[in-house]
Amino acid sequence: MTLLSTVAALFLLFQASATGTINGSVINSATGGAVAGAEVTLIDTNSPGTGYGIGGVITGVLSTVFLQGTRAPTARVAETSAPGRPGPVMVTTGADGRFSFKQVNAGTFRITVASTGFARQEYGQRTVNGPGTPINLTAGSTVQDLTIHLTPTGTVSGRISDELGQPAVDVPVQLVRVAFSPQGKTFQAVGSTNVNDRGEYRLYGISPGSYYLLAGNSPGPLGRPGRPSGLSTAIYALSFYPGVTDVSQAARIEVKSGSEVVADMRVQRENTYRVRGHVIDSRTGQAPPRADITLNYRNLTGGGGGFGSAQSYNPATGTFELRDVIPGQYIVQAQIQEANPPGPSTGAVDFAARQAAIAARPSAQVPVYVQNSDVDGVVLTLTVASSIPGRVSLQGAALSTLANLDRIRVEIRPTVDGIANPPTPTPVAADGTFRIDNLREGSYQIRIVNLPQGFYVKSAFLGGTDILTDVFKFSGSTPGTLDVVMSSGTGQVNGGVIDGRNRPVPNILAVLVPMQRNRADLYRIAKTDQNGRFAMMGITPGDYKLFSWDGLEPFRYMDPDFISKFESDGTPVHVDESSTQSIQVKMIPAV
Repeated sequence: MTLLSTVAALFLLFQASATGTINGSVINSATGGAVAGAEVTLIDTNSPGTGYGIGGVITGVLSTVFLQGTRAPTARVAETSAPGRPGPVMVTTGADGRFSFKQVNAGTFRITVASTGFARQEYGQRTVNGPGTPINLTAGSTVQDLTIHLTPTGTVSGRISDELGQPAVDVPVQLVRVAFSPQGKTFQAVGSTNVNDRGEYRLYGISPGSYYLLAGNSPGPLGRPGRPSGLSTAIYALSFYPGVTDVSQAARIEVKSGSEVVADMRVQRENTYRVRGHVIDSRTGQAPPRADITLNYRNLTGGGGGFGSAQSYNPATGTFELRDVIPGQYIVQAQIQEANPPGPSTGAVDFAARQAAIAARPSAQVPVYVQNSDVDGVVLTLTVASSIPGRVSLQGAALSTLANLDRIRVEIRPTVDGIANPPTPTPVAADGTFRIDNLREGSYQIRIVNLPQGFYVKSAFLGGTDILTDVFKFSGSTPGTLDVVMSSGTGQVNGGVIDGRNRPVPNILAVLVPMQRNRADLYRIAKTDQNGRFAMMGITPGDYKLFSWDGLEPFRYMDPDFISKFESDGTPVHVDESSTQSIQVKMIPAV
């Protein structure tokens, strides 16, 4: 054996002892058979890269042996996120459904699997969009026989017709599911299409679950990109299956694994309308010589934008008209047209300054609801945005003792969707001062982010009014200084989750819900370890309830209707400054 081959053998021996292996298989949950050609991705949970391989070398192999001359599935590797730190790694299962990741650096990983005709799945995942189970790999070890079951998807199809029974050609169709976010209940689109010339639609690749079917035109601009020419310009009222306009009266579509649901419905032709009004410049009391008028909108699933909708503006009288408006909720916005600053942008700072200058132009915003008739008499009074000065102080200590003060941001968020140019998060200076720009009349909420560990916001007063605990209204004039007081001494809650037989429950969320339910910043979650234990840190002093649900959907605990069903199951928790307490909570069975 040559010296070179000896060194290579020793290196491979060292590499094998310093890394580990993860083996497993992908199974069809309906048939129990292997799923060939499934894309299995390994993701490091502790870093931007995967830490997979040695010195930036990535290896992905299949456990199936292929004879010479046959074509074997190849391991495909995602682009590295940094030199020497590869990104997520993907391999493809063989005919026997097996996969193997070799020479994996020790760490904690997630595995996700995708295959055509099946719902995407993470190892250990128990609910749609829910968390999976992390895989802990130590140096020199092998994780054997991981089994990931893929569920076949379903299909929703049918026919959409108008009130005369004729095909509602090109009408948009969406399948949506109820989802949850820090803002509460939302709708998430899982499939969309347009009806063909026969009045038919088909949505495929749908994960089993409960959905709502919508057909019709949402608020927004008329028409769509790529729409075939020669079609009728008719629009249709947005309706839920089986043909109602109120979601509370809608019937759910239950999609089962591997099955097809046929859902036919009728939609009503709808007119477009006009929005009319006039614009006044508050600085002069006259109509501005130039004004840009747009309609801002949000659709059911949270998307949105702005458009001019065939606008006309008369500078002599200040009157405007927006035509071809689809029924729905909008915000009418007017802004004085001014020339942009001359010259090209030279960097991020210059671009930000330009955007700030545009946002500071006199403007007005008024919400309108277009339904069954034109909207007249909209008055848009152009005003200049206001600023609020503020100061952050630290209770019982000098602000200079606070680390990473420059990372703290003060956010003032409008409570109405569709507001253009909202205030941007504002940094705090070394002396604690800050300024919120581009504030206009309306309702807002305050949030302080990037606080140093162990600190919390104790109070926030604007002109003597407490604005920390609820929505506040800004009249358009500066009411005084925004005083924010921070304090050290956040609390900690440690504990465990047990099931109905008093056994520890691993890999489940414990959720700390504040009694101030409108304070999204106070919620805390923690996942239990292999022994069913959890730890929550950085808790603002106050009163809470501790819960743990089996199979909980992400952010479901932000829904007041959901929480109200389980109030008696929550464990009351009172957190004092700098306190640490241990609490055991019983898991609530899946609902």
